[in-house]
Formats: sequence, structure tokens, C-alpha cells
Amino acid sequence: AADHRLCDVRDPDAVQALVREVAADHGRLDVLVNNAGGAPATEAATASARFHERVVGLNLLAPLAAAQAAHAVMAQQDGGGVVVNISSIAAHRPAPTIAAYAAAKAGLDSLTTSLAMEWGPAVRVNAVDVGLCRTEHTTDHYGGDERVAAIERTIPLGRMARPAEVGAVVAFLAS
Repeated sequence: AADHRLCDVRDPDAVQALVREVAADHGRLDVLVNNAGGAPATEAATASARFHERVVGLNLLAPLAAAQAAHAVMAQQDGGGVVVNISSIAAHRPAPTIAAYAAAKAGLDSLTTSLAMEWGPAVRVNAVDVGLCRTEHTTDHYGGDERVAAIERTIPLGRMARPAEVGAVVAFLAS
């Protein structure tokens, strides 16, 4: 396989070039997973307009640009393709200190259903709304093992999701 460069997912031209390169190298593009995202905790009242613009750009506009680029390839090939957007439960509940992120993810969920209706059945579009997920940074992010344990006690499963579990859902949707 070719050694594909990283690209700034907020740059639609760079994303289009990467998608074209992948399709040229492999003869097709079957799956796009829009997984880039996130935002630091910041109070909405004091965050700059530029901050909000960057958060919405990364979490909503970048997935749209990537999906458009992928669709241009997938819609022309036998078997179509699949787009999976990684969203967040923050899209559906109050999210203090991450308001712009939550709003962008709500937009991503809406975008997902709209694209699914517009592009299906040739290109399937789904979203996975991930809740709290335990990674190598969880303890640092939440301030220690005790705080993580307290948070996990509030989750019906009794623990945060694991990245492999999210990956299994994505693999199912891509199959």
C-alpha cells in the first residue's frame, strides 16, 4: 500500500487530493471513517469566535468535506461505499464547557441522516454516537483514578467504553 501523507482535514482541497490519491492507488474507495474531532473545555461565554469556528470546522465541516470527496469516488464504483461519522452523545444532552463541540456533533448527526437519505443506497452513511471512552489519556483528563472511578459508577454499564468496542461497531457498519 502507498504511504499516504497526513493532511489537514479542515482543508477541503487537501482532503480531496488525499481521497483521489487513495482511489488511484487502490482502484477504489470502500470506506471513509470521519474520526477526527474534539475540543478543549472552554466556557462558551468567553471563547473567541475563532475558537468556535475552528471547533465547528473540525467536527462538522471537515467530515462534510471528506464525505463529499469520498462520495465522488464511491458513487461511481460498483458496490458504492460507506461513510461512518464518529459523533458524540454530547450532541443530545447539555454539554457545558464544550457547547460548540456538542452543537457541531448535533449538526453531524443531522448531516448524517440527510446524506444517508440523499446518497443511499449506493453510499451508506451512518454515525456512531460515542459516550465516554477510556483511552490512555482518560486518567490525566479527569484528574486521577478516583475521579475516573466515580464517573464510571454513573454509567449504566459500570465503565467507559473501550476503543476496540467502538471500532467493532464501525467495522460492522462498514461491512
